[in-house]
Amino acid sequence: MLTTLEDTETTMTVRDVSNEVVAREYTVPLPDVPSDDVKRVYLSLIHVHLPLLAEADMIDYDSKRGVIEDTDLEDIRSLLSTIAADELSFEPAR
Repeated sequence: MLTTLEDTETTMTVRDVSNEVVAREYTVPLPDVPSDDVKRVYLSLIHVHLPLLAEADMIDYDSKRGVIEDTDLEDIRSLLSTIAADELSFEPAR
């Protein structure tokens, strides 16, 4: 989710962030993702991830409006790079 926010320098709605996360997670077009999975990601964002990131002052999240404002992720850019590199080298167990 943070890489989604990092890639966008504008205000995003929670729905937009959720759709981006689903698209990255499933690597298929959004209409092809089961609606229960889309709902799970959305609810997880609004109830867990976004409030925690806002509390840690990593994002500006307005829960009443359902938006994430311009977010400066400069402080965690190296962490995001490490995570992205790990995701590329990760091979699931079979």
